[in-house]
Amino acid sequence: MDRKRTRNILIVEDEELFGAYLKQIILGMNHPESMEQYKVSLHSNYGAAVADIEKSRDGKTYDLALLDIRLPDRTSKKVDDGSKIAELLRSSTPSAKIAFMTSTPNQRKLDAIFNTIQPEGFWSKQDFKTAEQIRGIVHILLNQGTSYSPAITSFLKQRASERNFMDQKDYDLLYYLSLGVKNKDLPNYLHLSQSGVELRKRKLCQHMGMDRSDDHELIKRAREHGLI
Repeated sequence: MDRKRTRNILIVEDEELFGAYLKQIILGMNHPESMEQYKVSLHSNYGAAVADIEKSRDGKTYDLALLDIRLPDRTSKKVDDGSKIAELLRSSTPSAKIAFMTSTPNQRKLDAIFNTIQPEGFWSKQDFKTAEQIRGIVHILLNQGTSYSPAITSFLKQRASERNFMDQKDYDLLYYLSLGVKNKDLPNYLHLSQSGVELRKRKLCQHMGMDRSDDHELIKRAREHGLI
């Protein structure tokens, strides 16, 4: 009898019920006739996941990682970043497929992840509908495919379109405005002249369909477009 191929899957999800739900669904893919056996390691925080990956350098490696982006530590109140786990996996196990899960897609963060990690999968949790759908996504990712939710696919299309109009300075300008940085201080953050900042703001306002420059409205529309 042929030996079953073991598929090791890492789940890092701070919402423990959702993490347990994903684990149960994936373990449900195990059945006697299958030539593959699925094993799942589930962690709810950054530290435990990193310790597991470091330990795996000595033997077990992961075929697939399903990672939440935001990983709040309920003890220290610190928010860790799932993309750092992905970077560690890319270094320790380059063959591992990486998929992110998020409840709150943010274009600035998504842009950074696709620039650095280039994940094989990215799903908005709201787009997970059925257990069968989740099993299908796992199967695709484990078999050299890519899988993105409708919300993320829309973001990627918009990203390609926005890149023809916006550069990193524009994204940074919107980001600092959203943090409440005053107009007079923006040149120090963006390394632009005051007139250069104002020119970019006017162009962004026009791009958002605004008749005049208004910081509050610009930030509101940028958020609606998922740009910040």
